[in-house]
Amino acid sequence: PPPPPPPPPDDPSAAPFSLSELRRFPMRSNCLSTHATLTDLDPGPRDRLARYFRDACEGLPEFAGVFARAERLAGKYTRVKEIVESVEAFKVVVSYVATCERTGARKVRKFFDLACGHGLVGIMLAYAYPDRAVMACDRKRRESFEVFDAAFAHFASREENSPATFHDDDEVEPEEVGGTARSRESRRLPNLEFVEGELDVLAPRVDSNSLVLALHGCNEANKDSMRIATSASALWCVMPCCIRANLYLPNCTVSKMTDDQRYAFMCGVMACEYGAQMARCIDRRITNRAVVLCGGCEDGVGDGNGAGEREGGASVGPFGTRTKLRFYSDHKHLVTRARRRRDGESAVAFVSNPS
Repeated sequence: PPPPPPPPPDDPSAAPFSLSELRRFPMRSNCLSTHATLTDLDPGPRDRLARYFRDACEGLPEFAGVFARAERLAGKYTRVKEIVESVEAFKVVVSYVATCERTGARKVRKFFDLACGHGLVGIMLAYAYPDRAVMACDRKRRESFEVFDAAFAHFASREENSPATFHDDDEVEPEEVGGTARSRESRRLPNLEFVEGELDVLAPRVDSNSLVLALHGCNEANKDSMRIATSASALWCVMPCCIRANLYLPNCTVSKMTDDQRYAFMCGVMACEYGAQMARCIDRRITNRAVVLCGGCEDGVGDGNGAGEREGGASVGPFGTRTKLRFYSDHKHLVTRARRRRDGESAVAFVSNPS
């Protein structure tokens, strides 16, 4: 008899995604291309990226469908680097929020995404935490913000109206991009607000139950965001991009450093000046501006210069915190939408018209 046929190959989308696979995607010299979109990908990398999106947020596998929908709405805004970079930053923020809330140090009620650009991280937070207000701010509201907001709002609406089948996405209706103000309003996440203007316009609304984000803000945007957060005793997370030395070291000449050395050095300077409590680097193959700094979980512990003190004979550490920050385990913490879904409760938005 003839030999049995070989077993079918394993489904390539079945294995968990490894960030080492990023080398299969369009690259520049050492990190992801800034221009390649989801539409530009071959079927193999597309399938693998879909698996990455499904696993991006514990309990929310529909992220893959959300980004596929955003691609159909306006594929030119689905740049692979920006999306993967935003997802990794989102995971860091979720971890930091979980850490602060687990320790009892803080309960976050509001997120502020400052100098937000396309606003994807703030939009993901609004979707993941429908019980909390998210305010995004930039000088101009971009169409890419509208596209990502519409994609996530679509899935939020479907979960509310068809909870058993909301993962089964349908085709994009032609009127979904553009249309009247009323039609645009109908596809927004209700707990998400965009404010057009300078960052300080939101400063009066930041309080100690807030978390301030500045992800790839340039120069003054990072400093202003941390100033707004620390003035209100709020939590903060920044992912610096351009950092001018004279903003933090006006009397120091920074020279004869490679770009990577200078970036790491200036991130360290920022961390010490504002008392960072966590420093995390996302995968270097995504971006060469990969450092995320987080702080604000405890106040009044350090000496203001990054030096730890001793209380009760125990060192509080170089960044002035006594809190045990189990950063690497807290990323598995379920966000509100996933937790309510698991418990069979309503996962729809609870916050509208945030103040």
